[in-house]
Amino acid sequence: ITPHIAELQGLQSETFGWFMEKLKQGEAFQISDVSALPAEAESERSTLEAQGLRSLLIMPMGFVGRPTGFVRFDNVNEAGVWQPEDIDLLRVVSQLMGDALERQRSNQALELSVQRQKAFRESEEWSRRLMESLPAIVYRYSHRKGASYWSPQVEDILGFSQRDLLEKPFLWHDAIHPDDLPMVDEAIAAFEIGNRIDLNYRIRDAHGIWRWFHDRSIGRLDVEGEDVIEGLAFDITAQKRAEQALRESEQRYRGIVEDTPVLICRFLPGGEITFVNEAYCRYFEKTAEELVGSTFLTLIPEKDREIVMRNINFLTVDSPTQSHDHRVVTPEGMTRWQRWTNRALFDKEGNTVAYQAIGDDITERKRAEELIEYQATFDTLTDLPNRRLLLDRLVQALARCRRHGHKGALLFLDLDQFKHINDSLGHPVGDALLQEVSKRLKKELREEDTSARLGGDEFVVLFSEVSDNPEKAAQQAQAGAEKIQTELSAPYTIHSHKLHMTACGAQVFPTRTALRICCRYCILQPRILKNSLSQATMLTKPQPPRIDLPKAWPVSYTHLTLP
Repeated sequence: ITPHIAELQGLQSETFGWFMEKLKQGEAFQISDVSALPAEAESERSTLEAQGLRSLLIMPMGFVGRPTGFVRFDNVNEAGVWQPEDIDLLRVVSQLMGDALERQRSNQALELSVQRQKAFRESEEWSRRLMESLPAIVYRYSHRKGASYWSPQVEDILGFSQRDLLEKPFLWHDAIHPDDLPMVDEAIAAFEIGNRIDLNYRIRDAHGIWRWFHDRSIGRLDVEGEDVIEGLAFDITAQKRAEQALRESEQRYRGIVEDTPVLICRFLPGGEITFVNEAYCRYFEKTAEELVGSTFLTLIPEKDREIVMRNINFLTVDSPTQSHDHRVVTPEGMTRWQRWTNRALFDKEGNTVAYQAIGDDITERKRAEELIEYQATFDTLTDLPNRRLLLDRLVQALARCRRHGHKGALLFLDLDQFKHINDSLGHPVGDALLQEVSKRLKKELREEDTSARLGGDEFVVLFSEVSDNPEKAAQQAQAGAEKIQTELSAPYTIHSHKLHMTACGAQVFPTRTALRICCRYCILQPRILKNSLSQATMLTKPQPPRIDLPKAWPVSYTHLTLP
């Protein structure tokens, strides 16, 4: 049958119903002629014929109704009836083989039992070591009997010994914080087999300190059929203390953030606001709900937005902070100045995730700076450029004249009888007179020209560019001087006093004469004079004529020439 082993091993017993029923009877039976099997044994007949069998004798092994196998004698030559001595022989063989198989099965069962016991002990030992190494207390608790098991960690964490807790099964229950006990009792009472519990509660340890635990447990039936709860109690005291400290720190710093008068906000790279403090809300007269989710760019004048975003986008991991000034528009439509210090926040890959910024209103500071700058370059009484600003504009005018080949002109004014008026009528009248003179000067000048007050009653008018022809330049300068003279000659009514005041003298530049006059009036510093004189000498040939005002005019002036 060797060639048929694989085929026979693959046969399913359910396919041979007639044969299996015969085996269950527990008695030997024979098939004298395979081809004569009944119709209900068609599967058996075709299988046996495929193996070339003509007749066979079969003896079951095992018990009646529960066969474990069978032994058979086959005849491949012819059909025939098996003799009683053949049946007895087959019965003996079957008995011997059955006993051998049963002993083998018993030995295998015994060995399997030993292996299972060993595995159980190993599993039990592994479970014990695992429970003892867990950073939690393992327990078993019954609502009726109390605690029946505590892992060794309970002594390290709570300070209670396992013996004390087992001798006093409800000691753990009695140590629960009074505020948490109703919640725990309610969870135990509602506990059902297979359900899980997740609770946070406090227990007073053996030293009287309240400790927080996170309890994860499940209900089941023990060997006695008692409802028990088995669980893990994790000590989360440090976590709770950290959370409390974090809340207190957050409250403390939130108080600082909310109470500080400076503006604080946080926004995304696109400008979307994610947080604002109370000062920010008060400044823009909006609620936090209105501001969060909107973009801060709407609060900035449109022409300033590009430079603001450029400054913000300039921040990198190596240079995460930056300060800049920009304007904002208030709800009243007023434009004010703010200074912001921005800090970029990055993820692990170095990508910008958000910005936090601290800002302050610097409008008054800006105004003060503008005032200081104004006072440094303008005469506060007449609102005219002072000596310093005149110098700057004169140097620029000299540079333009040299570059374009044009001439310029200076008109020097010294008011007649001003000291007498100032001393006799008082300084308020003198100041008002100087202010009126400055208004008339500005009225008669072109936009590119400059009128300045040197101090006292001394004024200078700078015609920045006139003709490139010296003769025409002199004529244009004289025309400008006559126009100003006419305006200044008109009577002044100051504090009910009618006054007359004129003075004038002119010089065309760049010339050595004009520049030395500037030096005499302390307009140009010697270094600038030296450089300008050398350049002026090369640019003026022949020198332009001196301008003399008509003697018929009721004016007095100083005729300035080089010594």
